[in-house]
Amino acid sequence: MIRDMIVLIDGSPGSDVAGRRAVDLAAVCSSHLTIMGLPRDTAEVPHLLLASAKVVIEAMHDAQDAVDLAALQIEEIARAASVQCFHHTLDAPAADYVETTTRIARRFDLCVVALAGPASQRGYDAVFEPLLYRSGVPVLAVPPHSPRAGSYDRVMIAWDGGRAATRAVGDAIPILREAKHVDIVNISRNGDGGETEIPGCHIAGHLARHGVVAQYRQIETNASRGAALLLAAGELGADLVVMGAQRHSLLREAIVGGTNSEVIEKSLVPLFLAR
Repeated sequence: MIRDMIVLIDGSPGSDVAGRRAVDLAAVCSSHLTIMGLPRDTAEVPHLLLASAKVVIEAMHDAQDAVDLAALQIEEIARAASVQCFHHTLDAPAADYVETTTRIARRFDLCVVALAGPASQRGYDAVFEPLLYRSGVPVLAVPPHSPRAGSYDRVMIAWDGGRAATRAVGDAIPILREAKHVDIVNISRNGDGGETEIPGCHIAGHLARHGVVAQYRQIETNASRGAALLLAAGELGADLVVMGAQRHSLLREAIVGGTNSEVIEKSLVPLFLAR
C-alpha cells in the first residue's frame, strides 16, 4: 500500500511539476504527502564565490526562503485536493543531500523526484540515482517537460520477467488497481521470443488476482528496447510507465547502451521505477 509519500523539490519548474504530480498520485492512493525542500547551493552562483561572508549568508537565507515558498505552494494545492501533507526545508549542506535524502526516503512508501532539467540545481540532480539504487523504495521520476497535472488512468508496465520488473509491479499494485487501463508490454528483439509465459503462471493472471485487469502485448522489433518502450507508451497514451531499474556497468552502457538511461532521458510521462 502507498500510504506515505515524499516529494523532493528545489524550487525549479521541473520540481514544481513533480510536486503537482505527487499531489495527484497522493489523491489517487489516499496517501499522506511530505514535501521536502532542498535549497540551492550558493556555490552554484558564480558571483558569490568571491563575496563576503555576510553576502553569502544572505544568499543562503534567500535560497531557503525560495524553496519554502515553492513548498507552500505545493502544500496549498495538496490541501485543495484533500491530501494531508507536511512540508520541511532541509537544513543541511548540499554536499550532504545524497546521503540525507536517501536515508529519509526509507521512511516512506514512495519517493517522488523530478528528473534533471535546465533550471534544476546540481545538488538536487545528484540525489536521483542514489534514491533509485540505494534507498530501497520505489521512485516516481517526473520529466520536467511532463504536463503539470494529469491522471494515472492508463498505465503501461514494461515487463521482462526480471527481478526489478517484478519488484516494480508489486510496488505499483495500488496504482494499477485504480487505473482504468493497464497494458503489459513485453519487448522481444530479432525474433528471440521474449519472456516465456507458462499457462496458469501468466503475469496478467497474477495481476487479475489482485483486482487488476490488464492486457498483455508482445512487441517484436529491431529497435532498442528503450526506443520500443517509448514508442509503445506514446501509442497507448500511457499516463505512467512502470518498469524495473536495472543497473549496468558504465562500460556496458557505453558500448551497448541501457534501457533505463534511454527511457529516463526521453520519456514524456512519469516513470514508476523500482530496484
